[in-house]
Amino acid sequence: MQLLPADALPEPPKDRHNAYGNSYYYLPAKRRLFVRRQRFDNSGSFMMAVIHAIAHIKADPETFSDANPMFVQEYYRTLEVCGQEMFSQTERLTKLQQSAAAE
Repeated sequence: MQLLPADALPEPPKDRHNAYGNSYYYLPAKRRLFVRRQRFDNSGSFMMAVIHAIAHIKADPETFSDANPMFVQEYYRTLEVCGQEMFSQTERLTKLQQSAAAE
């Protein structure tokens, strides 16, 4: 999948009930995820929008409704994986810093 910044996005369908519907747009045929450029200004905001989009893409790339139970399951699974990776990286950095300080 290709992740691209976007200055403007198409208006999301009103029936999608998507909390981040104004933050990204996915083109399934080209596997392109466009994320509103302002989301790139804050790493937390960017991460949440991308996690939300990835969960929708994995659950059902056509509907993008937050009420879809497959989306909810995938959303929490994706948050879990990101959290594990974040803590894993933090642990590795801490060990590197301790090792460097001991030298």
